[in-house]
Amino acid sequence: MNCSQLAWASYYYTSKLDLDSNGGSGVYPKDIRDSQYTLTYKTL
Repeated sequence: MNCSQLAWASYYYTSKLDLDSNGGSGVYPKDIRDSQYTLTYKTL
């Protein structure tokens, strides 16, 4: 399990929202970033 999968699993199993934007076999930072359930406020 990678760091993104850990964040995804924590969120999924408590809220039942899937942050994996492409539904692939792995979860990567870009999948969480591109999810319809996330919002980017500011990038530095």
